[in-house]
Amino acid sequence: MEKLIKELKEILEEELKIYKEMLQITEKKTKVITSGTAKELDKTTQIEQTMILKIAKLENQREKIVENIKIQVGINGEASVAKLTEKISAQYKNEVKELESIRDELLDILNKIKKRNELNSKLINDSLEYINFNINLLTSSATETTYTNKVEEGNAGKSQSLFDAKV
Repeated sequence: MEKLIKELKEILEEELKIYKEMLQITEKKTKVITSGTAKELDKTTQIEQTMILKIAKLENQREKIVENIKIQVGINGEASVAKLTEKISAQYKNEVKELESIRDELLDILNKIKKRNELNSKLINDSLEYINFNINLLTSSATETTYTNKVEEGNAGKSQSLFDAKV
């Protein structure tokens, strides 16, 4: 049991480390979005995807360890780290304190990432609205003239646009 708790702690610490890096990247992403550098935005998004894959692998390992701890402790059904620490707190006080500390720090980092991602999402949506507005301005019809030549009468009601379609 002690070995499983140690492994769980190590995995949570590794996840925490990756999430801290991800927070830095989401903060950097905000700067990239506001600067409008598409290549840099693509690069930071690729880094984020790599980190997400690492976290997914760690999560799979964490779930297996939690399952093993649940079996040893005798918990049926779903069990969070909080529920597990409740069950083992009497025997492993120091380990439980460390797990709770890591859990609290993880929750704090995840909340910060969530808020930053919401900001980034809003900034991207605002940028897209601005781009669409400019495209609409460029593709909107030219002002119609009130005087026309008889040769042009067939085209008098038609509007002309700078572009035929949006990109």
